[in-house]
Amino acid sequence: MPRRRNDDFLDLMILLPWWFSVVFALLVYLGVEYLFPWLFANHPYFGPFAQGLSQISYMIGLVFLLPTFPSYFLGRKKKKLLETQRSLHTIRQLSWRELEYLVAEAYRRQGYAVEENTSTGADGGVDICLRKAGQTHLVQCKQWKFQKVGVKIVREMFGIMTAEQAATVKIVSCGYYTPEAIAFAQGKPIELIDGPLLLKMVSSVQR
Repeated sequence: MPRRRNDDFLDLMILLPWWFSVVFALLVYLGVEYLFPWLFANHPYFGPFAQGLSQISYMIGLVFLLPTFPSYFLGRKKKKLLETQRSLHTIRQLSWRELEYLVAEAYRRQGYAVEENTSTGADGGVDICLRKAGQTHLVQCKQWKFQKVGVKIVREMFGIMTAEQAATVKIVSCGYYTPEAIAFAQGKPIELIDGPLLLKMVSSVQR
């Protein structure tokens, strides 16, 4: 079943920092309470409608404030998830979604602006979009504990990177890569991060 757009919007609001919902809710409240009535003060149709909305502006603002709480606790969960990883074994016990949270938080601590994809399931393509210094980097996470990532996946992600005009593509796996996948990535803006490298990256940003 395709996801509804309002579901995607809610997921996005939850994934964003909790303070974003507070600021957004405040802007919505001010817009409904003051801006819209002022803009449409002399309009025969929208004027009364804007005035009516202003009577419930606080309720509308509260609706957009709701994602603050799950966003706050999800942010804490991501930080705790990263801080509690001590071995490759514990990382391999994570669900595919938890692995994405872990990788996103690790890159966030490296100074990247992180955008997580909420519209795909496991193995759904680009999982995380990173931005830094004006460049875009695509990330796909593979929660494959023992199976090796093959050249087909690496080739597909390279094609997506080219189509999206991204600077690099990073494929993160709890396992390893086939010799063919490693050979294909050589000389290209493709970073293959296997289990040991992932553990090293996580350990380097732990506090």
